[in-house]
This record gives sequence, C-alpha cells and structure tokens, in this order.
Amino acid sequence: MDYLQEVKLRLDITDTSEDDKLNSYINQYLEEILNYCNIQEFPQGLNYTLVDIVVDIYNNSRKGSYLGNLSSESQGDRSINYQSYNKLTGAGGSDFIKNYAKKLNRYRKIKMR
Repeated sequence: MDYLQEVKLRLDITDTSEDDKLNSYINQYLEEILNYCNIQEFPQGLNYTLVDIVVDIYNNSRKGSYLGNLSSESQGDRSINYQSYNKLTGAGGSDFIKNYAKKLNRYRKIKMR
C-alpha cells in the first residue's frame, strides 16, 4: 500500500508540500504500532488503521500541536486547555491509544520477559 497517497487522498492534498511531514508521521506511527503490538512485521490488516492515525495526527497538528481532549475551560480572561498527546503510548497518549486499541489489540502479542 502507498500510505502517502492514501493519506493525501483522505486529506484532499494534491501537491507535494506536505509530503515530508506526512512521511515522517507515517514512519513514526508505523514504528509506534509495531512497538505497541510487540511485532516485527507490519500486518496488512492494519494498513488503514495507520492511515487513520496519520490523518488524525496531521489534522490535530494543524490546530497548533497535537490537540487532545478538552481538559479545562475558563470564562474570565478566556482560557481553554487541551490534554495533549504526541505518541500512541506514553505521557498523555493513553486517551489517544484508546481510539485505536480495539483494532491494534487484535494484532498485539504478549511480551515475554
């Protein structure tokens, strides 16, 4: 699968101006999925999950960093805070991984020590 082309199709991007950024996200989250699932080869069944993740990350990054769930809002002096995430797993990422855990867990292997 050509991940870049599929991501660009879903984002309605027709030029190459975002290719470097999108390829970076694709590579990062492909590795994150492999690590989360404790597998060495990327399964074909997760192709569109990777595309969905990259599209979500790209859309959220355009809003000014990886915005997550609204964590607080104030009226006086107007303040809005978002819980951020920047990885599938790790600090702040647990809410993000929940969006994809059902799909990813089908391929997840138990890591033996």
